[in-house]
Amino acid sequence: MILLCNILGWKREMGRFKILAGLLAATVLSACNGSEEGTAAPIEFISHIPDSEMSAYYVNDWSLYEAAANTLRTINPLYTVQQFSWWQKSSPPVYDSYSIANSRVEYAHAAGLTGAGQIISIVDAGFLTSHDEFDGKTIDLPGGTNNPGVHNHGTGIASVAAGVAGGGEIIGVAPGANLALGNYDNNVTRTAANNQAISLGAIVQNNSWGLEIDVSGVNFQSVFSGSSGADYYNSIVSLAQNAVIVFAASNDQTRTTADIMAALPVVAPVLQNNWVAVINAVPTFTGSSITSGVIVSSSCLEAAAWCIAADGSVYAATATGNSAYDHSFGSSFAAPQVSGAIALLAEAFPTLSATGLRARLLASADNQFYTHTGYVEFGPGVQHGFSDQFGHGFLNMKAALSPIGGS
Repeated sequence: MILLCNILGWKREMGRFKILAGLLAATVLSACNGSEEGTAAPIEFISHIPDSEMSAYYVNDWSLYEAAANTLRTINPLYTVQQFSWWQKSSPPVYDSYSIANSRVEYAHAAGLTGAGQIISIVDAGFLTSHDEFDGKTIDLPGGTNNPGVHNHGTGIASVAAGVAGGGEIIGVAPGANLALGNYDNNVTRTAANNQAISLGAIVQNNSWGLEIDVSGVNFQSVFSGSSGADYYNSIVSLAQNAVIVFAASNDQTRTTADIMAALPVVAPVLQNNWVAVINAVPTFTGSSITSGVIVSSSCLEAAAWCIAADGSVYAATATGNSAYDHSFGSSFAAPQVSGAIALLAEAFPTLSATGLRARLLASADNQFYTHTGYVEFGPGVQHGFSDQFGHGFLNMKAALSPIGGS
Protein backbone atom coordinates (compact mmCIF):
# COMPACT_ATOMS: atom_id res chain seq x y z
CA MET A 1 0.00 0.00 0.00
CA ILE A 2 1.42 3.39 -1.00
CA LEU A 3 0.42 6.50 0.86
CA LEU A 4 0.20 9.29 -1.71
CA CYS A 5 2.63 12.13 -1.18
CA ASN A 6 -0.01 14.86 -1.22
CA ILE A 7 -2.04 13.10 1.47
CA LEU A 8 1.01 12.58 3.62
CA GLY A 9 2.16 16.12 3.04
CA TRP A 10 -1.10 17.35 4.53
CA LYS A 11 -0.95 14.86 7.36
CA ARG A 12 2.62 15.91 8.05
CA GLU A 13 1.21 19.22 9.25
CA MET A 14 -1.17 17.33 11.55
CA GLY A 15 1.64 15.51 13.32
CA ARG A 16 1.68 17.37 16.62
CA PHE A 17 -0.12 20.25 18.21
CA LYS A 18 1.93 23.13 19.46
CA ILE A 19 1.13 26.24 21.46
CA LEU A 20 2.99 29.40 20.62
CA ALA A 21 4.97 31.22 23.29
CA GLY A 22 2.98 34.14 24.66
CA LEU A 23 -0.28 32.68 23.35
CA LEU A 24 -0.70 29.81 25.76
CA ALA A 25 -4.50 29.80 25.53
CA ALA A 26 -4.54 29.68 21.72
CA THR A 27 -3.67 26.64 19.65
CA VAL A 28 -2.46 26.13 16.13
CA LEU A 29 -1.50 23.05 14.13
CA SER A 30 2.14 22.17 13.92
CA ALA A 31 4.10 20.18 11.42
CA CYS A 32 2.84 18.32 13.94
CA ASN A 33 21.23 -3.73 24.81
CA GLY A 34 24.27 -1.59 23.86
CA SER A 35 27.31 -0.89 21.83
CA GLU A 36 30.27 1.09 23.08
CA GLU A 37 29.53 3.47 25.93
CA GLY A 38 31.19 6.54 24.44
CA THR A 39 33.18 8.97 26.52
CA ALA A 40 30.51 10.80 28.49
CA ALA A 41 30.37 10.41 32.25
CA PRO A 42 27.54 8.34 33.75
CA ILE A 43 24.28 10.21 34.07
CA GLU A 44 22.15 9.03 36.97
CA PHE A 45 18.88 10.89 37.02
CA ILE A 46 16.72 8.39 38.87
CA SER A 47 17.08 6.34 42.03
CA HIS A 48 18.50 2.94 41.26
CA ILE A 49 15.87 0.36 40.44
CA PRO A 50 16.44 -2.79 42.53
CA ASP A 51 18.21 -5.54 40.64
CA SER A 52 15.28 -7.89 41.31
CA GLU A 53 13.00 -5.55 39.36
CA MET A 54 15.33 -5.18 36.40
CA SER A 55 16.08 -8.90 36.14
CA ALA A 56 12.40 -9.86 36.46
CA TYR A 57 10.69 -11.02 33.29
CA TYR A 58 7.27 -11.79 31.87
CA VAL A 59 8.65 -14.13 29.21
CA ASN A 60 12.02 -15.86 29.40
CA ASP A 61 11.67 -18.15 26.36
CA TRP A 62 10.11 -16.37 23.37
CA SER A 63 10.28 -19.50 21.23
CA LEU A 64 6.97 -20.49 22.84
CA TYR A 65 5.30 -17.43 21.27
CA GLU A 66 7.27 -16.98 18.05
CA ALA A 67 4.71 -18.69 15.82
CA ALA A 68 1.80 -16.72 17.26
CA ALA A 69 3.70 -13.44 16.94
CA ASN A 70 4.61 -14.25 13.35
CA THR A 71 0.96 -14.94 12.52
CA LEU A 72 -0.09 -11.57 13.92
CA ARG A 73 2.72 -9.78 12.08
CA THR A 74 2.29 -11.42 8.69
CA ILE A 75 -1.38 -12.45 8.41
CA ASN A 76 -3.67 -10.62 10.84
CA PRO A 77 -5.17 -7.62 9.00
CA LEU A 78 -5.44 -5.56 12.20
CA TYR A 79 -1.63 -5.51 12.17
CA THR A 80 -0.72 -5.72 8.48
CA VAL A 81 -2.79 -2.62 7.67
CA GLN A 82 0.02 -0.68 9.38
CA GLN A 83 2.58 -1.84 6.80
CA PHE A 84 2.94 0.71 4.01
CA SER A 85 5.38 2.92 2.12
CA TRP A 86 5.31 6.71 2.16
CA TRP A 87 7.28 9.83 1.43
CA GLN A 88 7.22 13.38 2.75
CA LYS A 89 5.23 15.76 0.57
CA SER A 90 6.60 15.37 -2.98
CA SER A 91 10.16 14.49 -2.09
CA PRO A 92 11.91 11.11 -2.01
CA PRO A 93 13.21 9.05 -0.27
CA VAL A 94 10.49 6.46 0.21
CA TYR A 95 10.18 5.05 3.74
CA ASP A 96 8.80 1.65 4.68
CA SER A 97 6.88 1.71 7.96
CA TYR A 98 5.25 -0.97 10.08
CA SER A 99 4.74 0.85 13.35
CA ILE A 100 3.23 -1.84 15.56
CA ALA A 101 5.69 -4.53 14.44
CA ASN A 102 8.71 -2.19 14.51
CA SER A 103 8.04 -1.83 18.25
CA ARG A 104 7.63 -5.64 18.60
CA VAL A 105 4.18 -5.14 20.10
CA GLU A 106 2.91 -8.32 18.45
CA TYR A 107 5.10 -10.32 20.85
CA ALA A 108 3.36 -8.79 23.86
CA HIS A 109 -0.04 -9.57 22.34
CA ALA A 110 1.01 -13.11 21.47
CA ALA A 111 1.98 -13.59 25.12
CA GLY A 112 -1.53 -12.53 26.18
CA LEU A 113 -0.96 -8.93 27.26
CA THR A 114 -3.54 -6.26 26.41
CA GLY A 115 -3.09 -3.61 29.12
CA ALA A 116 -6.15 -4.93 30.95
CA GLY A 117 -6.81 -3.20 34.25
CA GLN A 118 -4.77 -0.13 33.28
CA ILE A 119 -5.88 3.44 32.58
CA ILE A 120 -4.19 5.62 29.97
CA SER A 121 -4.71 9.36 30.34
CA ILE A 122 -4.66 11.23 27.03
CA VAL A 123 -4.58 15.03 26.92
CA ASP A 124 -5.50 16.25 23.45
CA ALA A 125 -7.75 18.36 21.26
CA GLY A 126 -10.83 16.11 21.17
CA PHE A 127 -12.11 12.56 20.78
CA LEU A 128 -14.90 10.75 18.97
CA THR A 129 -15.66 8.31 21.80
CA SER A 130 -18.34 6.52 19.76
CA HIS A 131 -15.74 5.30 17.25
CA ASP A 132 -15.59 1.55 16.67
CA GLU A 133 -12.05 1.49 18.10
CA PHE A 134 -13.40 2.31 21.56
CA ASP A 135 -16.25 -0.21 21.75
CA GLY A 136 -16.63 -1.63 25.25
CA LYS A 137 -14.08 0.66 26.86
CA THR A 138 -14.59 2.59 30.05
CA ILE A 139 -13.94 6.20 29.05
CA ASP A 140 -13.81 9.05 31.54
CA LEU A 141 -14.42 12.58 30.22
CA PRO A 142 -14.41 15.84 32.21
CA GLY A 143 -17.48 18.04 32.11
CA GLY A 144 -18.13 21.66 31.23
CA THR A 145 -15.36 23.73 29.70
CA ASN A 146 -12.83 21.02 30.55
CA ASN A 147 -14.42 18.66 28.02
CA PRO A 148 -12.19 18.42 24.93
CA GLY A 149 -15.03 17.87 22.46
CA VAL A 150 -14.45 15.98 19.19
CA HIS A 151 -11.37 16.15 16.95
CA ASN A 152 -9.48 13.94 14.50
CA HIS A 153 -6.16 14.32 16.29
CA GLY A 154 -7.14 13.00 19.71
CA THR A 155 -9.28 10.27 18.16
CA GLY A 156 -6.29 8.97 16.22
CA ILE A 157 -3.95 9.20 19.20
CA ALA A 158 -6.35 7.22 21.42
CA SER A 159 -6.79 4.54 18.75
CA VAL A 160 -3.04 4.02 18.44
CA ALA A 161 -2.64 3.73 22.21
CA ALA A 162 -5.66 1.56 22.99
CA GLY A 163 -7.83 0.72 19.94
CA VAL A 164 -9.79 -2.49 20.46
CA ALA A 165 -9.53 -5.59 18.29
CA GLY A 166 -13.25 -6.09 17.70
CA GLY A 167 -15.18 -4.27 15.00
CA GLY A 168 -12.46 -1.85 13.90
CA GLU A 169 -9.73 -1.92 11.28
CA ILE A 170 -6.70 -1.62 13.59
CA ILE A 171 -5.55 -2.76 16.99
CA GLY A 172 -3.93 -0.41 19.47
CA VAL A 173 -0.83 -1.16 21.51
CA ALA A 174 -2.88 -1.72 24.68
CA PRO A 175 -6.36 -2.75 23.44
CA GLY A 176 -7.50 -3.81 26.91
CA ALA A 177 -6.70 -0.50 28.62
CA ASN A 178 -9.35 2.05 29.56
CA LEU A 179 -9.09 5.77 28.86
CA ALA A 180 -9.20 9.06 30.76
CA LEU A 181 -9.53 11.80 28.14
CA GLY A 182 -8.64 15.41 28.90
CA ASN A 183 -8.43 18.80 27.20
CA TYR A 184 -5.02 20.31 26.39
CA ASP A 185 -6.39 23.75 25.50
CA ASN A 186 -4.97 25.85 28.37
CA ASN A 187 -3.42 25.62 31.82
CA VAL A 188 -6.80 25.26 33.53
CA THR A 189 -7.96 22.38 31.33
CA ARG A 190 -4.55 20.69 31.54
CA THR A 191 -4.64 20.91 35.32
CA ALA A 192 -8.10 19.35 35.31
CA ALA A 193 -6.81 16.54 33.07
CA ASN A 194 -3.91 15.88 35.44
CA ASN A 195 -6.18 15.83 38.47
CA GLN A 196 -8.53 13.48 36.63
CA ALA A 197 -5.62 11.14 35.87
CA ILE A 198 -4.50 11.23 39.51
CA SER A 199 -7.96 10.49 40.89
CA LEU A 200 -8.50 7.58 38.50
CA GLY A 201 -5.05 6.11 39.08
CA ALA A 202 -3.83 6.33 35.48
CA ILE A 203 -0.46 4.62 35.04
CA VAL A 204 0.58 6.80 32.09
CA GLN A 205 -0.39 10.08 30.49
CA ASN A 206 0.07 10.77 26.77
CA ASN A 207 0.70 14.33 25.53
CA SER A 208 0.91 14.58 21.74
CA TRP A 209 1.18 18.36 21.86
CA GLY A 210 3.90 20.78 22.86
CA LEU A 211 5.02 24.34 23.44
CA GLU A 212 7.18 25.27 20.48
CA ILE A 213 9.75 27.16 22.54
CA ASP A 214 13.22 26.12 23.70
CA VAL A 215 13.84 24.54 27.05
CA SER A 216 15.31 27.21 29.35
CA GLY A 217 14.84 28.67 32.79
CA VAL A 218 13.39 31.86 31.35
CA ASN A 219 10.84 29.98 29.28
CA PHE A 220 9.98 27.77 32.24
CA GLN A 221 9.09 30.89 34.22
CA SER A 222 6.99 32.15 31.32
CA VAL A 223 5.06 28.91 30.77
CA PHE A 224 4.27 28.33 34.43
CA SER A 225 3.72 31.92 35.52
CA GLY A 226 0.58 33.12 37.28
CA SER A 227 -1.78 31.09 39.42
CA SER A 228 -3.01 28.89 36.55
CA GLY A 229 0.57 28.14 35.47
CA ALA A 230 1.57 27.28 39.03
CA ASP A 231 -1.48 25.05 39.40
CA TYR A 232 -0.60 23.24 36.19
CA TYR A 233 3.00 22.71 37.23
CA ASN A 234 2.01 21.46 40.68
CA SER A 235 -0.44 19.01 39.11
CA ILE A 236 2.33 17.73 36.83
CA VAL A 237 4.56 17.10 39.83
CA SER A 238 1.72 15.33 41.66
CA LEU A 239 0.85 13.15 38.66
CA ALA A 240 4.50 12.20 38.14
CA GLN A 241 4.64 10.62 41.60
CA ASN A 242 2.72 7.55 40.41
CA ALA A 243 2.44 7.78 36.64
CA VAL A 244 4.72 7.98 33.62
CA ILE A 245 4.29 11.22 31.67
CA VAL A 246 4.93 10.96 27.92
CA PHE A 247 5.46 13.97 25.64
CA ALA A 248 5.88 13.94 21.87
CA ALA A 249 8.98 15.84 20.75
CA SER A 250 8.73 18.62 18.18
CA ASN A 251 8.28 17.65 14.53
CA ASP A 252 10.67 20.43 13.47
CA GLN A 253 13.67 18.54 12.07
CA THR A 254 15.77 21.72 12.07
CA ARG A 255 15.65 22.18 15.84
CA THR A 256 18.97 22.46 17.64
CA THR A 257 17.41 22.85 21.10
CA ALA A 258 14.70 20.61 22.54
CA ASP A 259 11.25 22.07 23.11
CA ILE A 260 10.39 22.81 26.71
CA MET A 261 7.77 20.15 27.39
CA ALA A 262 9.74 17.22 25.95
CA ALA A 263 12.80 18.39 27.91
CA LEU A 264 11.02 19.77 31.00
CA PRO A 265 13.14 17.76 33.49
CA VAL A 266 16.14 19.84 32.39
CA VAL A 267 14.66 22.78 34.31
CA ALA A 268 12.50 20.71 36.69
CA PRO A 269 14.69 17.78 37.83
CA VAL A 270 11.99 16.54 40.22
CA LEU A 271 10.25 15.12 37.12
CA GLN A 272 13.20 13.10 35.82
CA ASN A 273 12.15 9.78 37.38
CA ASN A 274 8.96 9.39 35.38
CA TRP A 275 9.34 11.47 32.20
CA VAL A 276 9.62 10.16 28.63
CA ALA A 277 10.13 12.18 25.43
CA VAL A 278 9.33 10.46 22.13
CA ILE A 279 10.75 11.18 18.68
CA ASN A 280 9.48 9.92 15.34
CA ALA A 281 11.93 7.70 13.44
CA VAL A 282 11.85 4.90 10.88
CA PRO A 283 14.04 1.84 11.51
CA THR A 284 15.70 -0.38 8.91
CA PHE A 285 15.90 -4.06 9.77
CA THR A 286 18.37 -6.70 8.68
CA GLY A 287 16.67 -9.90 9.74
CA SER A 288 15.35 -9.23 13.23
CA SER A 289 17.92 -6.53 14.07
CA ILE A 290 17.69 -2.78 13.55
CA THR A 291 20.75 -1.71 11.58
CA SER A 292 19.92 1.95 10.99
CA GLY A 293 17.26 4.57 11.53
CA VAL A 294 16.10 7.86 10.03
CA ILE A 295 14.74 10.58 12.33
CA VAL A 296 11.73 12.39 10.84
CA SER A 297 11.07 14.76 13.75
CA SER A 298 13.44 16.74 15.92
CA SER A 299 16.22 14.75 17.54
CA CYS A 300 16.17 14.04 21.27
CA LEU A 301 18.71 16.81 22.01
CA GLU A 302 18.61 17.92 25.69
CA ALA A 303 15.94 15.28 26.41
CA ALA A 304 18.24 12.44 25.30
CA ALA A 305 18.62 10.78 28.70
CA TRP A 306 14.85 10.13 28.90
CA CYS A 307 14.07 9.94 25.17
CA ILE A 308 12.97 7.00 23.02
CA ALA A 309 12.05 6.53 19.35
CA ALA A 310 9.04 4.93 17.67
CA ASP A 311 7.71 4.83 14.12
CA GLY A 312 4.98 7.48 13.98
CA SER A 313 3.64 6.63 10.50
CA VAL A 314 0.30 4.97 11.22
CA TYR A 315 -3.17 4.12 10.01
CA ALA A 316 -5.46 5.48 12.72
CA ALA A 317 -9.06 6.30 13.56
CA THR A 318 -10.46 9.71 12.65
CA ALA A 319 -13.43 11.68 13.93
CA THR A 320 -15.19 11.92 10.56
CA GLY A 321 -17.26 8.84 11.36
CA ASN A 322 -17.50 5.89 13.73
CA SER A 323 -15.78 3.65 11.17
CA ALA A 324 -13.45 6.25 9.64
CA TYR A 325 -9.67 5.91 9.33
CA ASP A 326 -6.80 7.68 7.61
CA HIS A 327 -3.02 7.67 7.44
CA SER A 328 -1.30 10.01 9.87
CA PHE A 329 2.30 10.92 10.56
CA GLY A 330 4.37 12.61 13.24
CA SER A 331 5.77 12.37 16.74
CA SER A 332 2.14 12.64 17.88
CA PHE A 333 1.59 9.09 16.67
CA ALA A 334 4.89 7.76 17.99
CA ALA A 335 4.09 8.90 21.54
CA PRO A 336 0.90 6.83 22.10
CA GLN A 337 2.81 3.68 21.15
CA VAL A 338 5.08 4.39 24.12
CA SER A 339 2.11 5.19 26.36
CA GLY A 340 0.40 1.94 25.35
CA ALA A 341 3.66 0.08 26.02
CA ILE A 342 3.71 1.40 29.60
CA ALA A 343 0.17 0.03 30.07
CA LEU A 344 1.31 -3.39 28.79
CA LEU A 345 4.27 -3.36 31.17
CA ALA A 346 2.04 -2.37 34.09
CA GLU A 347 -0.15 -5.40 33.40
CA ALA A 348 2.89 -7.67 33.07
CA PHE A 349 4.65 -6.33 36.20
CA PRO A 350 1.87 -5.30 38.61
CA THR A 351 4.22 -4.73 41.55
CA LEU A 352 6.53 -2.31 39.75
CA SER A 353 6.25 1.41 40.35
CA ALA A 354 5.82 3.85 37.48
CA THR A 355 9.53 4.63 37.86
CA GLY A 356 10.36 0.95 37.48
CA LEU A 357 8.14 0.56 34.41
CA ARG A 358 9.76 3.54 32.75
CA ALA A 359 13.23 2.22 33.59
CA ARG A 360 12.42 -1.10 31.90
CA LEU A 361 11.09 0.73 28.84
CA LEU A 362 14.22 2.85 28.35
CA ALA A 363 16.78 0.25 29.45
CA SER A 364 15.44 -2.28 26.92
CA ALA A 365 15.22 0.07 23.92
CA ASP A 366 17.14 -1.03 20.82
CA ASN A 367 20.32 1.09 20.78
CA GLN A 368 22.76 -1.19 18.97
CA PHE A 369 22.81 0.68 15.65
CA TYR A 370 24.47 3.99 16.65
CA THR A 371 27.35 5.32 18.73
CA HIS A 372 26.49 6.36 22.27
CA THR A 373 27.55 9.68 23.73
CA GLY A 374 26.52 8.91 27.31
CA TYR A 375 24.66 6.38 29.38
CA VAL A 376 22.16 6.13 32.18
CA GLU A 377 22.67 3.76 35.06
CA PHE A 378 19.19 2.47 35.83
CA GLY A 379 20.22 -0.08 38.43
CA PRO A 380 23.23 -1.94 39.78
CA GLY A 381 25.17 -2.98 36.69
CA VAL A 382 22.38 -1.91 34.32
CA GLN A 383 23.71 0.84 32.07
CA HIS A 384 22.09 1.86 28.82
CA GLY A 385 23.73 4.06 26.21
CA PHE A 386 22.05 6.98 24.50
CA SER A 387 22.83 9.71 22.00
CA ASP A 388 21.56 13.25 21.45
CA GLN A 389 19.95 12.06 18.23
CA PHE A 390 18.19 8.79 19.05
CA GLY A 391 18.08 8.95 22.84
CA HIS A 392 17.89 5.38 24.10
CA GLY A 393 16.85 4.02 20.70
CA PHE A 394 13.73 2.27 19.42
CA LEU A 395 10.91 0.97 21.60
CA ASN A 396 11.23 -2.81 21.89
CA MET A 397 8.38 -4.54 23.76
CA LYS A 398 9.91 -7.99 23.34
CA ALA A 399 13.05 -6.88 25.15
CA ALA A 400 11.10 -4.91 27.78
CA LEU A 401 9.26 -8.09 28.81
CA SER A 402 12.48 -10.13 28.99
CA PRO A 403 15.12 -10.14 31.74
CA ILE A 404 17.15 -6.93 31.51
CA GLY A 405 20.87 -7.29 32.12
CA GLY A 406 23.89 -5.02 31.97
CA SER A 407 25.22 -2.77 29.22
